[in-house]
Amino acid sequence: MAPSGTPREAIDKLGATIKAVLSDRELRQKILNADIEPAFSNSPQELAAFVRSQAETRSKVIRAIGLTLD
Repeated sequence: MAPSGTPREAIDKLGATIKAVLSDRELRQKILNADIEPAFSNSPQELAAFVRSQAETRSKVIRAIGLTLD
């Protein structure tokens, strides 16, 4: 994620760096051991679609169980 208006070059560089980091098996295993499932996308559009789908899924669960903030 990056602020709106971030130059495409910066977004591409960030994406490449994240992909390289997540390719490291040892680091990836440490992340998994912390019960975190790393998500990576190949493009900003793919990430946006993923985030939207996750928000939709979670909002359905929240409504289904009647979860509220007190």
